[in-house]
Formats: sequence, C-alpha cells, structure tokens
Amino acid sequence: MVLYQLSYDPIQKKGFIVEERLLVKTKMSSFDKKMNAGHQETFDESIVTRIRLLLDSHTRQVDAVTNRQ
Repeated sequence: MVLYQLSYDPIQKKGFIVEERLLVKTKMSSFDKKMNAGHQETFDESIVTRIRLLLDSHTRQVDAVTNRQ
C-alpha cells in the first residue's frame, strides 16, 4: 500500500494522508478540468477536495456502522 501526505496541519500536528488507490479514483475527467479552468481552485486542490469528500463520506459510513452495534 502506498500512502501520500497531501497536507500538514502544524497546529494539530496531523498530516492528511491518503492511500494511492483513493488518489487514482479521484482523477478528474477532461470535462471537469475544462469546467475548473476559470476557477481559482487549482487542479491539485480540486483533487484534494474530492479526496476529502470521499474520506468524509467513508468516515460517516464507518460511524453509522459503529453506532448500529
């Protein structure tokens, strides 16, 4: 398993770490790139945002399963 640290929060002393397989899933389509071209957010930031949303969603699913038990 390959992990990437995408950002580091010096206050919480935590890095934002993602598995390579999640990174691959979040590559933008050419349509997304065109739509994003005039926006301030860079391509990389957009990928990071998508990964955060993906992980947030996964965390909520895990929490839901944990709460059921």
